[in-house]
Amino acid sequence: MKSKWTALIAAILSLLGVAGQAWARDAATNDGSTYLVALGFAVLVTTITGAAMGYKGKVVVFSDYNDLAITFLVLISPVVIIPTLMIAHAPETLSVMVALTVEVCLLVRTLARTGRDNGGKVLLTTLAFVTKLTLSILFVYNFIRIFLPSGKDVATRSANRDTYSSSAEIICRLLSITPSQ
Repeated sequence: MKSKWTALIAAILSLLGVAGQAWARDAATNDGSTYLVALGFAVLVTTITGAAMGYKGKVVVFSDYNDLAITFLVLISPVVIIPTLMIAHAPETLSVMVALTVEVCLLVRTLARTGRDNGGKVLLTTLAFVTKLTLSILFVYNFIRIFLPSGKDVATRSANRDTYSSSAEIICRLLSITPSQ
């Protein structure tokens, strides 16, 4: 039981670190992105709340592995569809339209499933949906960065790879401790 709480606290700190880096970057550019920072903070608070409520079993974030796979497919589908259709010499507009159609269908399916899992309650559905997409985005980002680390030298890339793999592992643990119904 103690290791689950440790994983939850580590995941929250990881999320705060990612958000803090983005906010510091926005503040340094001084481009007036106050609304973007506010939106990021709202998503962060919603994600932390959703993860905590999911851990306690008060909201269903991921109901089963199929739900988890479909949510990740929402993120990955445009990256696969557009280049595949472009390789097949489809027009760029058609490729984007097909990817957008698939994306919207997957998002609607994910939202409907999340609503059904949470008994049709709008607040819980919104909380779970935002949490689900945010955790998926963070996991996919960290997973990609494991294989494509940034840095000018080998030591920096290795350190970045370790950081991203640790973050991905924490998010995996957070996803695995969410109870299913």
